[in-house]
Amino acid sequence: MRKIALLLLYLVAVQTLHSQSPEKINYQAIIKDSNGNLVSNQNIAIQININQTTANGTTVYSETHAVTTSDDGLIALQIGDGTTTDNFSAISWGSNTYFLNVAVDLNNGTNYSDLGTQQLVSVPYALHAVTSTTSTSVADSDNDTKIQVEETTDEDVIRFDLEGTEYFRMNAGKIATLNNGFSVYIGENAGLNDDFSDNENVGIGYKALELNVTAGANTSIGAFSLGKSETGFSNTAIGTGAMQNNVSGDENVSIGVGSLGNIIDSNGNVGIGFNSGLNNTGEKNVFIGSEATISGNISNRLVIDNSNTTDPLIDGDFLANTLNINGELSINDNFSFPTTDGTNGQVLSTNGSGAVSWQSIPITSNTGNLFVGNNAGTNVSDSGNVLIGPRAGRDLTSNIDNTMVGNGAGESNTGNRNTFMGYLAGQNNTGSDNTFIGYRAGQNNALGTNNVFIGPNTGSNESGSNKLYIDNSNTSAPLIFGDFYANTLKVNGTLETTSNTTVGGTLKIGSSSTLSGIYKASIFKNVGSVSGNSSRIETFTINGVSPGDVVFVSPSENLSGQIVISQCWVSANNTVSVKFRNTDGGSKDPDESNGATYYFGVIK
Repeated sequence: MRKIALLLLYLVAVQTLHSQSPEKINYQAIIKDSNGNLVSNQNIAIQININQTTANGTTVYSETHAVTTSDDGLIALQIGDGTTTDNFSAISWGSNTYFLNVAVDLNNGTNYSDLGTQQLVSVPYALHAVTSTTSTSVADSDNDTKIQVEETTDEDVIRFDLEGTEYFRMNAGKIATLNNGFSVYIGENAGLNDDFSDNENVGIGYKALELNVTAGANTSIGAFSLGKSETGFSNTAIGTGAMQNNVSGDENVSIGVGSLGNIIDSNGNVGIGFNSGLNNTGEKNVFIGSEATISGNISNRLVIDNSNTTDPLIDGDFLANTLNINGELSINDNFSFPTTDGTNGQVLSTNGSGAVSWQSIPITSNTGNLFVGNNAGTNVSDSGNVLIGPRAGRDLTSNIDNTMVGNGAGESNTGNRNTFMGYLAGQNNTGSDNTFIGYRAGQNNALGTNNVFIGPNTGSNESGSNKLYIDNSNTSAPLIFGDFYANTLKVNGTLETTSNTTVGGTLKIGSSSTLSGIYKASIFKNVGSVSGNSSRIETFTINGVSPGDVVFVSPSENLSGQIVISQCWVSANNTVSVKFRNTDGGSKDPDESNGATYYFGVIK
């Protein structure tokens, strides 16, 4: 029989329910085999025996459990809830001594291995409380330190009293602290000397706020944080040793281990980061970054860095209103910025030569519109328009959802949903849903709608609708012309492609001809001999061709003798016929029996 190791055995709770419910004992164990290996995820059987008087005494109760071990070999069961013919409730726990015997079968059978017996000392005897007198409190001998569960009938509140004063109360999922001046302390010696006179402190951690007596509104989280503070108010210290030497300083914020660790009576400092502000004892400083600090009694400074350096990356002086960057501040090139502030609403503007100054730029917004620029949006009465630039959208009346950017863009326009970008683009237009991009693009297109003009002066002479113009002039024959209504696109020039071009519809070349496809193929073939003064027809397979297509053929080399290609045509679907004619009197082979490559071009 294998030896089975029981690593852990403990009884964790006793359920003493109503008298009509069976009592149970929670039991957990970790199972190992004889080699010390965990028995994981395995079905096993457990036998529980309760013996009376001695370890080998009479078994007054026996039960079995079929359980499955966890990944860690853990089992959990309830004694009193197994398979048995005995009565667990019949055990008289208060009248005798009882021992627990446990046996295991790793094969989930009945061949049990004894794991040992131990005395049930105290936990199960809570079951005896089912028949004992109910108690509402646990108290010391003089009844001034106690735990109460019912101060009044059916109160359902747990109270904790120390030396005659109630300090904690539990009810409805809450733990309340009382008679402590609204302070909360957690940790050994935290708030040790607080007089609980409405100080409203929070101290969490070993010796947090240990020496504080009457000072209030402090928050201290971390061992030794604010540990020497006696009279300092409204400080926040988070981190081990944060502000640990402060005695009387007020309104400081310290976040990070050792931050503001050496201030004693300073006020209004902020330290964020490990040892931030550690060597400073001044006031109203801001230190951000690990070890960011300025040594000495220096005040009103901003320091941002990630080390203890005398030249931090960012160094500010709150009194002098200066900000120094100890490094390179680069915006493409060096700029000369103004030394005084501008007036309300002004913005920085450059002259393009490195000089930056404050300039006033009109910005107006009403009824969902945005206007930027002198006279932009003047007289606009509707909503949803974005007009940017001097006179952009001026006199735009009864219009919605227009976007006009540029000097005079969309000026005197009465259309909707237009997009005009460029100097005078779309000026004097009354149509809607137009897109004009470029200097004076669509300037005189007074009534057109749904047009797209791209390029300077494009579409200036077009008065129609649904047109596409792409060019760099006001020509009536732009490089690219389209008609959205007719679904046509025209290139007024040479169209060159650098890769394969697929035409999904009909390709038109010239004024009337149309093409639907152009094929190219090369086929190697040995034609064979052609008799004198006669012809020979050879067929070539080219997929995709059909009768009526135009076909061309060219051999890869000169044909021998007096042989010529006199005719080629599409004789059937996927088939091209080529007639070879020998004008000489004797028989000839076009390729001298060596074969040749024939190149075909097919226009559909």
